[in-house]
Amino acid sequence: MLSWVALKTVPQHRNEFLALQRITPRAHPALLPVEIVHETRPGKNYVKLRKYALFPTYIFTGLADVKKDYLALREAIPEIRGIVSRTRNEWSPFVLSDADVKMLANLVDQTSMAT
Repeated sequence: MLSWVALKTVPQHRNEFLALQRITPRAHPALLPVEIVHETRPGKNYVKLRKYALFPTYIFTGLADVKKDYLALREAIPEIRGIVSRTRNEWSPFVLSDADVKMLANLVDQTSMAT
């Protein structure tokens, strides 16, 4: 059984996407809800589609052994900075409820069908 947690990434544009690309080959499921934006640049005649994370600097991942898997991911993936915890002073990762994971999965499904 997997425990879903929110991992924090380095706060720079697109690090969530880099972390997602590096987590999934390691057999950990991950969710990154995105917003697809149609952008036009001043003086340009074309529209460019860009993806932005709905929750900047966060990626949601399922871990079998939260502490062991998190430490392995943090060591292997430089974009991962931390894990969302209940308290600052002790190891207490915040595990998402099934309803939260379902809501995130629905957000991902909706953006994958966006035009």
